[in-house]
Amino acid sequence: MPHLLHLFPPAALLLSFLSCERVFPECLPAEAATVLFPLDTKSPGAGEYTCRAALFDLSTQALTAQGTYCSLPVDHQATVAGGIWLSPCRVDAAGLPLREDGTPAAALDEADRDARYGLRGSNGPAYLVAASPAAAFSPDGSLRYYSWEPDRELYVSDPVPVTLSGTWLDGEYVYASSTALVLRDRRAGLCVRIECGELAEAYIQRITLRNCTLAGRWYLTTGFSTAGRTSGDVVLYDCGGAPMHLVRADGGSWTSARQTIPAIDYQAAANAELRPQVEILLGDDSAHPSRALVDLTEPVSPMTDYTYCLRVSKSHVVVSLLTAAWDDGGTLSGDDSESPGVIGTVRVDGWTTPEGAYVADAWNDHF
Repeated sequence: MPHLLHLFPPAALLLSFLSCERVFPECLPAEAATVLFPLDTKSPGAGEYTCRAALFDLSTQALTAQGTYCSLPVDHQATVAGGIWLSPCRVDAAGLPLREDGTPAAALDEADRDARYGLRGSNGPAYLVAASPAAAFSPDGSLRYYSWEPDRELYVSDPVPVTLSGTWLDGEYVYASSTALVLRDRRAGLCVRIECGELAEAYIQRITLRNCTLAGRWYLTTGFSTAGRTSGDVVLYDCGGAPMHLVRADGGSWTSARQTIPAIDYQAAANAELRPQVEILLGDDSAHPSRALVDLTEPVSPMTDYTYCLRVSKSHVVVSLLTAAWDDGGTLSGDDSESPGVIGTVRVDGWTTPEGAYVADAWNDHF
C-alpha cells in the first residue's frame, strides 16, 4: 500500500497497561509509552479499555482517517524490539468491543481484532488525536466532536501535528510522538466552602451556581465549544426557610457537593460567556437577604477539583482557592495547612429599606 499509511501499529498507541488506579502521565517514565493513558475507562473488565485514534486535516480540521484499538496486547518482540502493541479492535458506537459476528463481546479476548480496524491515512500533514473509550464521534459537517456532559467520563488527548509520508508517520513506521498524546478527562470539579471571616457567626440562606454548563461539545481539534451548549442554575444549598447558622468559635463551615464543569480557561476573554457565578444569600431573615456574587475567572485544569473558600464578613467576602488533582483522590479539605491562595474579594450587597419603616435584623446587628 505505497500511498497509504500502513496499519497504525499498536505500539504507536500504548506500551504501558495501567491498572484501575488513577495515575497521571507524569508518574510514568518517558520511555514507557508514546501515548499515555492516565487511567482506565469503563470498558468491560478490570484493566481493559478501548481507544480511538484519528487524523484531522491541519487547515480544515476535517476528519480524514480513524481506527480503533483495545488494551489487549499483541506481542511482536520476537521480530521487533519492544514490539508489544495495542491490538486493533472492532467496537460499537459506545466504544465497547464486538465479536466477529457483530455481537457484544463479554471481554476483550472475545473481540474481533482484525488488522483492518487499525488507523490508516493518506499522505500529508494532519492532527493526530486519541480518545478513550473508543466511542464514535458526532459529525458537524466535516468536523467531529464528542458531547460534553457533566456525568460523562471520556478521555481525549490534545491534537498533535504530524506528517504522513507513504508508510511513515513523522519519519517512523512505529510512531513515537515527540509530544505524548496524554488522554485527559475534560471535566473538573467545583465545590463551594462557606466560613465565617471577621464575623463571629453567619447565616446562609441559599447558594446557587449560576450559568452552569449542563451540556456542550468537545471538538477533537479545538476543544470546548458553545455550539449546542445549554446552561442553567444549580442550587448547591437551600435553607428551606431556616437559614444555616455558622459559628466561627465552633469551627463552623459548610462545603457543597461537587459540581462538574468543563475544564477550560475561564480567565480567557473568549470564554467570558461560559463563566459560572456563585450567588450567596446571607442573613437570618429570609425575606430580606443580603447577597454576594463571585465570578469564577480562573484557568481550570482537567481532572482537578477546585474548592472556592468564601470567608464571609460584614461588607465583603474573601475568596480563596484550594485545588486537588484527581490522582490524589480529589479530596476537598478546608485545612488551613493547605495554604489556599487568596484570589480576591467581592462586595456583599448592603441592606435596603423597603416601603415603610424597616429595622435591620439580628444578623445585621451582629457586627
